[in-house]
Amino acid sequence: MRKLLRLGKFFLVGAIGMPVHLGVLYGLTEAGLYYVASAAIAVIVAISFNYFLNHYWTFKDRHTSSLGKGYVKYMVVGAISDTVYLGLLYVAVDMLHIYYVLAAGGIIVGLGLLRYHIIGRWIWRTKEKSSQSQVPRCPTEMRSASLAGNEKTS
Repeated sequence: MRKLLRLGKFFLVGAIGMPVHLGVLYGLTEAGLYYVASAAIAVIVAISFNYFLNHYWTFKDRHTSSLGKGYVKYMVVGAISDTVYLGLLYVAVDMLHIYYVLAAGGIIVGLGLLRYHIIGRWIWRTKEKSSQSQVPRCPTEMRSASLAGNEKTS
């Protein structure tokens, strides 16, 4: 259930970040910038926005080596997946003649699951369990921990 909730948070962050991405894309393109250049800038803005929201909300119970290293890793994943995004966007718009905003939205959604899987394992991995810092989660675990503690002192 926790994994499903985290996945939901991740996609909610993406849903919140999508208007950021599409707004930058639309604004720059309508201002006269070539749509692929606008999309590249929109990617950087949206990746940064999503990283910090994911760091402080979606994966707040997991750790990274540092905020900066996690950001760099997130940018690497984003650069790779968004290179795929830009290629697919070009094909969709110039070859298939799909409206650029519609194409961008569909491609972003399609790449979301892949990105979630990669960043969840590489950036925000599960905290290491240590016998000293593990906190019991239910009454049965509390009783077991108490009995284990009594055995050590005897």
